[in-house]
Amino acid sequence: MNACGVSVNAVLTDSSFEEIKRAPDATLNILLGGNGVKTAQIMEKEFATPYIILDYPYGLNQSVEFLEKICKELGKKTSDKFIEEEKSKRCYTKFIYICRVFPAPQLQL
Repeated sequence: MNACGVSVNAVLTDSSFEEIKRAPDATLNILLGGNGVKTAQIMEKEFATPYIILDYPYGLNQSVEFLEKICKELGKKTSDKFIEEEKSKRCYTKFIYICRVFPAPQLQL
């Protein structure tokens, strides 16, 4: 998220009380899988904080889509360079794992 200039204010299930108290300062509430709609609706009404409902981002492609949707909602541009670098890292990691699980004598790392 930081690569697109987006900072996370608080994660409801993993934040301190002080962080949760700053929730009204949020620019956007992101609901994963539709959990927390009532709370988001109240925050939208009380603090004019919009919300979006997104699926859990499983895997690389869904993670990229997740990031793109959030950036679009906030009027920010995703960093294509960052995304390509992350994809390359993930592909390399998978390649190394596969080579260790299915070793090929002619392949040296």
